[in-house]
Amino acid sequence: MKNRKFIINLIYLALTPFIFIVALLLKKRRKKIIWGPIPMMNYKYHSKAIKKLNYYSETLVSNYYKIHTKNDFDKYYLDLFPSIFNKLNTRILNKIVILFGPILSFIYVIKNASILNISFYGGYLGDTILFKLEILLYKFFKIKTVVNVYGGDAFMYSKILDNSLKHALMISYPEMSIKENKIQKKINFLNRNADIIITAMLIDGIGKWSCLPVNMLCIDDKIINHHKKFKKKESVTILHAPNHTGFKGTEFIIKAIEDLIDEGYNINFYLIEKRPNREVLEKLRNEADILVEQLIYSGYSLNAIEGMASGVPVLSNLENETYTKLFRRYSFLDECPVLSTSPETIKTNLKLLIENKKLRVELGELGIKYVKKYHSEKSAQYLYGKIFNQLLNGVDEDLINMYHPLKSEYVKQNFIKTPLVNNQYLG
Repeated sequence: MKNRKFIINLIYLALTPFIFIVALLLKKRRKKIIWGPIPMMNYKYHSKAIKKLNYYSETLVSNYYKIHTKNDFDKYYLDLFPSIFNKLNTRILNKIVILFGPILSFIYVIKNASILNISFYGGYLGDTILFKLEILLYKFFKIKTVVNVYGGDAFMYSKILDNSLKHALMISYPEMSIKENKIQKKINFLNRNADIIITAMLIDGIGKWSCLPVNMLCIDDKIINHHKKFKKKESVTILHAPNHTGFKGTEFIIKAIEDLIDEGYNINFYLIEKRPNREVLEKLRNEADILVEQLIYSGYSLNAIEGMASGVPVLSNLENETYTKLFRRYSFLDECPVLSTSPETIKTNLKLLIENKKLRVELGELGIKYVKKYHSEKSAQYLYGKIFNQLLNGVDEDLINMYHPLKSEYVKQNFIKTPLVNNQYLG
């Protein structure tokens, strides 16, 4: 593997003059907002939302994950090759795409982009020796870069203040512990050279952020339910859909449910792993009464947003004040109807929601309102509309205060009041 990486970097170094010359020759009109290269679903949703503001926006990614479909993204590396390449043997074609796809994607960005949305992984040459040169060439050609943190691009284990989170990451992603130096160098470089950085609640080891959303993910408005109708049934259906069980604290969820079943509670439990996203959404919309997302990391992610959008009460960890206090003071966390739950409180909170159907319904309805306000196409248009207006038109949008509860009209308007205090239910 190391020899292969070394050879690839040698090839890229040899091609550097060619890449630069092509970039100069392609210095033409650039209008598109491009998202990539990591195939994250929020890129798809953000791009779709921004298009409705009349921006030319598209996703250009390396591949797609098994839980998604090919139609989720606009372009792939393979799409940049002449059609004659499709006649090659699949194995040979894949090797060619892996080797030259990043270069063609970089050239495509130079030709077409006004703004590139990436992560701390970097751009299309982010996994090569040309990582820094790529970003500097974007600056040279006046292409703006926006960094959206997603997790694996920024977790540096020695910088994480929550030791339980550090341990959970070591359970699920042990290989990341030896990549910290490389991640730190990328973060430091992009802190200096990116135009905008959005971190959400992943802030350990991050030097700066341009604005402070609790979570910048959005979903397709078609997913949002208008009113959850809980079916009349004897049992309560609990759903948990982890990507990696150690990181999500799955073992604590299973133990709590086993204990509650032993105590006589009628529970139907779905543990969904490595299944297409559409199956999870179908279960949330049609069967789930409660969604348990994660118990270790202080925050919530896309699965929790999908749960709230479906009108299902969500349990996720929001208890560590090292992270949450910042987002209560300067962002919209106090409007969030997620019931904060840890390994120590999972059994108690499940019992609470099982016994209190009225609270389940209330949190479910508030979740729909919350998603409409902060995780819908409208919310993406608010966030990225301001960012792109500042980058493209030079307007000072006061990004650092765009979610300040005392200063932001967007936050103050239709403020969501929940029955929770610091995301805890006090009765």
